[in-house]
Amino acid sequence: MTESGYPPPRARLGNRGAVAVTGAIVVTLLAASSAPSPLYPYYEGYVGLSHADISLAFSGYPVGLLIALLITGSISDHLGRKPVILGALAGLMASMLILLVAQNTLALVTGRFLEGTATGVALGAVGAYLVEVVPPTRPGLASLVNSAGAVIGTAVGAVLGGAAAIIWQTSPMIVFGILFTAFTLEFVAMAFCPETWRRVPGLAASLMPKVYVPSSVRGRAVWTMLGLFLAWSLSSVTLALAPVLLRDFTDGPSAVYGGLVVLTMCLPGALATFLLARYSATTIMLITVASLVPSAALTIGGIYTVSLPLYLGGTAIGGIGVGASLLGALRVMTPASTPEHRAGVISAVYIAAYLGLAVPAVVVGAFATGIGLQNAVLGYQVVLGLVAIANLIGLAAMSRSPDPR
Repeated sequence: MTESGYPPPRARLGNRGAVAVTGAIVVTLLAASSAPSPLYPYYEGYVGLSHADISLAFSGYPVGLLIALLITGSISDHLGRKPVILGALAGLMASMLILLVAQNTLALVTGRFLEGTATGVALGAVGAYLVEVVPPTRPGLASLVNSAGAVIGTAVGAVLGGAAAIIWQTSPMIVFGILFTAFTLEFVAMAFCPETWRRVPGLAASLMPKVYVPSSVRGRAVWTMLGLFLAWSLSSVTLALAPVLLRDFTDGPSAVYGGLVVLTMCLPGALATFLLARYSATTIMLITVASLVPSAALTIGGIYTVSLPLYLGGTAIGGIGVGASLLGALRVMTPASTPEHRAGVISAVYIAAYLGLAVPAVVVGAFATGIGLQNAVLGYQVVLGLVAIANLIGLAAMSRSPDPR
């Protein structure tokens, strides 16, 4: 029986297979989001884009994603999980084809916007589907797969993008062809997975932009969502601008450094996700935000002294927060959600995350045009460190109340 009370229709893949397929989709979704990062120096050098153009192209993804999360975050609560996931995968395949041939800012923004929109449609449905196909004896597995898959996928995308930029220097867009193939295979596999939810009325009303936060965790949600926003804002600036920044102050191969800095962020994040999985949600969020303070300090020192080890050290420590933040936020929010609101609650978590991914890259990129990229990143790191300290105080106060499981 499904959680909705309806028996699932026959499918060639059982729940274990569905968990594997959905986990692969999470990894590929995030790989597609980070794969363009090592390619931005190519777009700047070969296509002639400015820092502002690169930031604009990068922002097309999270803007489309946020719009989709606000409007369609609960759509799978009414249409069922599988139709929404399959539709989103079709949109992702189309976006990869656009990015494969894109050679100007408009085409890049269009492809990234479509990719973000399709990803936003997918996230709530995929998160809810994972909760429903995971065995009841392993209730924490869904949040672990979601959070670990996000960090691992980001690292995989950086590796693919960096390899493409090195191997095919004049046509690294081939990485989007690889991702198109992956999404196509996942589309076919998902078609054979079981459905876990029924169609219910209320679709039109669900399309009104809204964010659903369970009343039982609204006090916790403020500090939790802020911590998630801060951690993903670090990811935003790293993915969008670090490859160009490192090229500017190391005078080295941008594709190599671009992939290196993303891996430096993602590998500690993936490790932290697994190591912290057995801890409470509040502890995870405290560790998340605490990591951002020394990360900002080391990154500032690295830029001031033109020290690659210091910069990468700050990125690695911050990566702990990037990896753990989604796990902690999901642990706070999903236990308090009812099944009929589950996709909407998970979408609210991703809205906070992708606001962090969207806003800082655009702001820093805009300031970089006037004051220079290094100064803009320095200013961002100072603000990040100060807000993280305030957030840490709020989380510490929150930890005095009982922790939801």
